[in-house]
Amino acid sequence: MVTPISNIAMMAYPAMQKPLTPLLTSLPTYLPLEIREILESQLDVAACQKFFEALTIVTRNGEPIDSPALKWHLLKQKVPAEYRYEIVRSDKSLQTFALNQLKILSQSGQFQQLVEKRALMELIKWVGGPALFRFMQDRIEECVELERKLLDWVERSKTEEVQAIATNALMLLVKANVDMTGYDFKGIRVPGADLSGGQFDNANFEGADLSHVNFRRAKLREANLQRTNLTDVRFGKLPIINLGSGVTDCFSSPDGCWLAVETHDEIKLYHLETLALRHTLPRYGGFNGYTDAERYNEYEGHERYGYGYAEYGRYHDDSIFFSPDSKVLALPGGWDEPIRLWRTDSAEELHVLSGHRGFVRSIAFSPNGQLLAAGSTDGKVRLWNVNEGEASHVLEVFANKVLNVKFSPDGKLLATAGYGGEVKLWDVESGQVRRTIPVFYDSPDPYYGKHKVSGLKFSPDGKLLVTGYWDVRYYMVQLWSVESGKQLHYFEYRHNYVDSLDFSPNSELLVVFNRRERDGSGVVWSIKEGKELATLYGHHDLVDSVKFSPDGKYLATGSRDRAVKLWSTESWEVLHTCVADGKARWVNFSLDSKLLMWRAEGKDKSVVKLQNVNEQRAGSYFGPSQKKLKIASVSIEGARGLSLMNQLLLEQS
Repeated sequence: MVTPISNIAMMAYPAMQKPLTPLLTSLPTYLPLEIREILESQLDVAACQKFFEALTIVTRNGEPIDSPALKWHLLKQKVPAEYRYEIVRSDKSLQTFALNQLKILSQSGQFQQLVEKRALMELIKWVGGPALFRFMQDRIEECVELERKLLDWVERSKTEEVQAIATNALMLLVKANVDMTGYDFKGIRVPGADLSGGQFDNANFEGADLSHVNFRRAKLREANLQRTNLTDVRFGKLPIINLGSGVTDCFSSPDGCWLAVETHDEIKLYHLETLALRHTLPRYGGFNGYTDAERYNEYEGHERYGYGYAEYGRYHDDSIFFSPDSKVLALPGGWDEPIRLWRTDSAEELHVLSGHRGFVRSIAFSPNGQLLAAGSTDGKVRLWNVNEGEASHVLEVFANKVLNVKFSPDGKLLATAGYGGEVKLWDVESGQVRRTIPVFYDSPDPYYGKHKVSGLKFSPDGKLLVTGYWDVRYYMVQLWSVESGKQLHYFEYRHNYVDSLDFSPNSELLVVFNRRERDGSGVVWSIKEGKELATLYGHHDLVDSVKFSPDGKYLATGSRDRAVKLWSTESWEVLHTCVADGKARWVNFSLDSKLLMWRAEGKDKSVVKLQNVNEQRAGSYFGPSQKKLKIASVSIEGARGLSLMNQLLLEQS
């Protein structure tokens, strides 16, 4: 017979462990705990899985045995929380063990005592699964008295110190799919309860302690949360920044603190952690009616071709540029207007950088934040000293039209590109050309307006450069060696903008999406092996934005098919698809890789949306019948501990 888990201790077995990974075996036992935790935190899911398997090889009298109780104990003790679910899901013995424990309690007539067994309830919380929840649902449906006793524990939490048991009882009811629409939970105390997938429409939680409760995918329409403790409540959903029609760009700051959103008339700076609007900056030029568009078309001579500034809207590729330390924001102006530098903390104007003619098409801060490179349609790139507001070099790049500038990761080189089908690498210190890369060799006129390198991107290690090129006949993406200037690879199917590709943080992978065809497919290219690793299918229209997460575990893609997809970089499978509420023009991650954000462009509105990455990974934990959080007309007057972000969410809902 299998022995149920005890609340006090686990059964001890002599254990024999396989050799661990080099990282773990090299950790001396005398290392301080915080140092061991930091080192162990560098493991990925696969490494933790191997570590756990090695750790749980158990023998009795020299014979291997399966000890789920010991596995569960070691899982809590030795595996970081973010990896536990992946390991539990892959270990069928733990799922079987949890179900057997429930059957033993049911057969002995002690199922109602489940809520008092803390260790077993915790295991059920992690293991989950439809079979487990169906079993609990069947037991509760068979015994009306059992449901009443569980609700009695919840009721007793109002006046007695039984919060832990009441929390388990309410969680058990939710996981058994009991509909609690309209229930009176006024004053209950169930801190930390997992109520994901619960049905609480019209329920009364007035004055209750719901701190740290998980309401992911729950139904809370017209629920009463007045004077309720909602400290650190997780709704599994984040509010939307709705700015009506006219969001033209948005960027997060390198330190993950700021989100800058550009509209037709202004720049709004939001504190990313709370989504509080901190500053509003004036938007100079660039989108002031058709005046600039008409002047651009006249200057460029593009009106007859029908694809000038007036059709495309803004002319420069990006409009918002943060310094590496996130303390300075650079905003280019319109026709013949200067670049303005602003302080993000105080919204104080730092410098006005004058001298550019035409439009400033691209801006880049050096990695140390001391220089600012700006290229414009007058064919010149100016290197500005950020602290002094003076130009240290004026680089004569092309006869006209500089489209893109990028610093190398070490800040020693500046790459410039534009019309003419070539890329120049400049020595930043001397202002001299170090190398010219002829991206296209077959141009009859190197300065003819339809031959252009529309984008540039250095690999994170600075060894590679990727270019996006187009003219009336070709759309291509090419990979170059920075040191030799030689082409390493050419992507044969047709592409357009460089926004549709990205390097992985370790510079080993390049992901490129097809922008010429509308099938939404992409390719994962191994730079180290020089071959294709995977083809990414899933989108049904052009992919406008591609971004690796800073930790390299995810890839986000935004498409005109109104979807944002989160991909695993281990399996290259889609982990989740988010409805974008419009064409997804831009995707990005927060610095800690925990927050995914995107800009959606619709017919009548443009919005900025955010999503917790881990919430989506954990989306199948509980409540298999519930897919979304449903909130409407929730009463929150006097609620305590409610974060500003959650308050915005509830008010919007």
